[in-house]
Amino acid sequence: MVDILTHYSGRELSDPQKLLPYLLQPEVDNLGPDTIAIYVQTAVKVFGFWASGLAQRWETDDLNAVKHVVGSIIDRLRELASSQHIEVQERVRRTTFEM
Repeated sequence: MVDILTHYSGRELSDPQKLLPYLLQPEVDNLGPDTIAIYVQTAVKVFGFWASGLAQRWETDDLNAVKHVVGSIIDRLRELASSQHIEVQERVRRTTFEM
């Protein structure tokens, strides 16, 4: 499912950023470490797609929305960076290095 969301996020979803709270919600911690790692990767891809779309049609009012979404992602990635699962820690580190 996550791969499908990533692949079709631009074509099928009018507001891809609205997926981010679901992909990064605390309940995701109950999933297996490989799945959590995939959710982290997918959240970053969805954000990237959304942000690149905004850049093409940027309006000053978009800045607050971007700041809010970035802050939420950073907060959640900080939490996940201390996961007990090395796979999750590794994915978060790779993700934050790429940002």
